[in-house]
Amino acid sequence: MQLSAHPAAVRIRAGLPVTGEVVYAVGSLWISSTMVRNWPDPQGYWRDTDALAYALLVAIYLPLALRRRFPVAILASTAFCVAAYFTLGYYHVVAVCGLLLPLYTVASLSPRRVSARCAAGALLVLLWGTRLAEPGIGPLSAREALAEMRRMLVLLRAREAAPADPALPGVPGLAQLDELAKRVGEAGVGVDVQVTGAAYPLPSGIDLCAYRVVQEALTNVLKHAPAARTTVRVHYAEDEVRVRVKDDGKGHAGARDSAPCGAPGQGLIGMRERATIYHGTVSAEPAPEGGFEVRLRIPVPRAGRGA
Repeated sequence: MQLSAHPAAVRIRAGLPVTGEVVYAVGSLWISSTMVRNWPDPQGYWRDTDALAYALLVAIYLPLALRRRFPVAILASTAFCVAAYFTLGYYHVVAVCGLLLPLYTVASLSPRRVSARCAAGALLVLLWGTRLAEPGIGPLSAREALAEMRRMLVLLRAREAAPADPALPGVPGLAQLDELAKRVGEAGVGVDVQVTGAAYPLPSGIDLCAYRVVQEALTNVLKHAPAARTTVRVHYAEDEVRVRVKDDGKGHAGARDSAPCGAPGQGLIGMRERATIYHGTVSAEPAPEGGFEVRLRIPVPRAGRGA
């Protein structure tokens, strides 16, 4: 004998999808409003957030609670509000998210022909927003996101590869070069650190990049010229930092090419990868007067100093 479910349980189960839609819509509105209120904009790219911006976000996100009942209508109203939000010059990213979910809903619930037309309309709105954004925003949707991901990967890989060292808490930088030189000296290679120019705080990513290039270059000296005398020169210029690591070639232990060896799988490729992220360059080659040298040149934007 099959027992029927309690009426209250039936009502609860029936109401769960609706409750979920409402929670999602309200939560998305709260998140987007928080982002647009707190997003830093030092270059003044975006229009200041005002009451109209919040009203448009309400019109974009709250109707999403009804997207399954009226998928095409909700997508159309959302696309109109997103286009208006773009046109007025508010911070774009928080509105883009509101357009994607109703588009997905239309694609999953509507005939293919309707879905294709709606997708074309949504694409036009997104292209319009890209066109109105600050110069270069189109390539910046891809280039900056990729660069940021690469920065994160470099930082993670560096932390994983670095041995535990109480003398170097946190992420190391050029301020720890004396400690690095001391450890390399204890391993048998004398290192002279020279700093010229007026030193200033570097962004943490650039600081770590410069430190790792020096570290890998010194590791190469330890491997190939363990009796060499090495000089590390750091120069703080007005708009860039230049680093040179050069050994005198004494104690040369065999053939040495232009690919210094650091952590496994890195070497010159790793150096260049780090530098390229920050628009810098690295060279590694035999020095004209003998020995081997690694050079790093990396720009430092004024606005990013100390970031």
